[in-house]
Amino acid sequence: MAEARRGQGYGRALLHAVESSAREAGESALELNVFGHNMAAIRLYASAGYDVITQQMRKSL
Repeated sequence: MAEARRGQGYGRALLHAVESSAREAGESALELNVFGHNMAAIRLYASAGYDVITQQMRKSL
């Protein structure tokens, strides 16, 4: 079901609504956590102007 909804702008609309709400509440920045393998989310956030500010790395032993 979720796959059928991808690419229709719902994520971008939700992101815009959250940003607007945060601005109205007086916030000056918004931070998000995203898994490194979630390329769709990374592309969405980058295209919306978000920058990488921290990065964690892990290696299974």
